[in-house]
Amino acid sequence: MNDKKDILSQATEAIASEKVSREVPEVVVKATMARLAEAGAGERRTDSISVLERIKLMKSYTKFSIAAVLVIGFLFGVNYFGGSIDGSGVVFAKVLDQVKQVQNVAYKVDSTVDGEFFEDMPEESRSTEMEMFFFGER
Repeated sequence: MNDKKDILSQATEAIASEKVSREVPEVVVKATMARLAEAGAGERRTDSISVLERIKLMKSYTKFSIAAVLVIGFLFGVNYFGGSIDGSGVVFAKVLDQVKQVQNVAYKVDSTVDGEFFEDMPEESRSTEMEMFFFGER
């Protein structure tokens, strides 16, 4: 055990008495570069795969999640930067402008109601037809 303490104290004294260089010795750099060259580091890899191949290798729920995020992002962007996807906002604005210019309105509603709504009534009177007229002026 004393031998180990002697070796440790000798190493500590050696380190304390000599200055340690901040630069990496040239021998270590050359040896490291040689090992890297042997391992093939620094060479361009030819076995890398394209983005489409990476997508093909993904699991199906990952693909679905990515697609959902893209669609939601697209819809949010369209909504945020104005307008609707199908252009219905423009069409509705044109119709609204025409409705605002109307002075008189008259329309007729023909309606037939039948089915379970009249289930308490006899079979022959379960179907009903209505005709209504509406008139209005601005």
